[in-house]
Amino acid sequence: MDELKRKGIAASQLRVLSLSDVLTIDRALAEVCPFGEVRLIVRRGRLRFIEKIESLAVPEAGEGERETQ
Repeated sequence: MDELKRKGIAASQLRVLSLSDVLTIDRALAEVCPFGEVRLIVRRGRLRFIEKIESLAVPEAGEGERETQ
């Protein structure tokens, strides 16, 4: 939380999220792979769940493997 305060973000500026929520979301963003997503699920005006979705690229024929002829 000290990091957020150093950056000038005060808890009084947040309307929906707590400082703890912001840190949790930041960690999820840092952990997700390059093709991933972080989704916020809100129920009754409150953050209820954070989903991390990771996607992997499927190599095209010839990438990484040699085709047999």
